[in-house]
Amino acid sequence: MIPNTSHPNAPRGDESCARVVRTFGSKKRDSDLQRFLTAEQLAQSWRSVIYPREACGSRSYAFVGALANLEQALLSYVSELLEKANFRPVYVPDIVERSVTEACGLQQRSSQGIQYHLVDRPNLCLSGTSEMGISDLIRGRVFRKSDLPLRFTAMSRCYRPEVSKNAWEARLYRVHEFTKIEMYAVCDDKQSDGILDEFVNLQCEIFESLGLHCRFD
Repeated sequence: MIPNTSHPNAPRGDESCARVVRTFGSKKRDSDLQRFLTAEQLAQSWRSVIYPREACGSRSYAFVGALANLEQALLSYVSELLEKANFRPVYVPDIVERSVTEACGLQQRSSQGIQYHLVDRPNLCLSGTSEMGISDLIRGRVFRKSDLPLRFTAMSRCYRPEVSKNAWEARLYRVHEFTKIEMYAVCDDKQSDGILDEFVNLQCEIFESLGLHCRFD
């Protein structure tokens, strides 16, 4: 079923109602944060990130040299890990029908645009995530229960006309185009809890192996 139903244990309300499920890694003290630099500040000396405003505005960027190599290494690392976890790699189109994005839960609720449309084909959109392309790939298909669960992973460019007035979400932290790896499963409702736990464990394995501090709510 897409959009997916909510888990019965999912908290209701704002962020204050969230429950911390797991934490790992060393967290810096708040008093120490002023001594640390953002990723962009660290990369300035590498001269590896460029903001070509002539391309598509202040939220466009380009990686050159070290950052390009770093992104490619991270993508390859995660892709290989997921393939070892029996995820089947797929490449899907970056252009999908609007009916697909709506079926995946992307609903227009304000005057602010939430997806990019093709000017001469308004029923077609740039995909915001490869989840949409995978959903379109399996749309209308019937699977034998004995073949489930099916696991897919896709690497794609993601296009999102998001805006934010938060200074911490400027530059590389809130952009209109980026590369992302998706985990996607087709399963029956009795398998979904186990699949969710599997996804969370894989995410924890990835972030923990990179030495990052994370909190899962």
